[in-house]
Amino acid sequence: MTTENKVLRLLRVFSDIKQKDFARLIEIEVGELSNIERGKRAVTENRLEQYATVFKCSREDLQGLIERCDQAKSQDGFHREMFRFLETTF
Repeated sequence: MTTENKVLRLLRVFSDIKQKDFARLIEIEVGELSNIERGKRAVTENRLEQYATVFKCSREDLQGLIERCDQAKSQDGFHREMFRFLETTF
């Protein structure tokens, strides 16, 4: 699983959106969403744009979060970046 897949999954989980509901929001099958979240399927620019729309932020904001989490030196640093993003976005 890449950082990108992990971040997108955690955004959904932290937002308390079930997989089936999120799949409906971005108009894909639950199995495809599961594959994205497990890193079995790459995230396209279009798909990232759909995530951004659901989370009411820009695609660039999401990409920035993914980059900051990827550069975090520890699990705590990763979670700190996630919570910081959630606080400023929601």
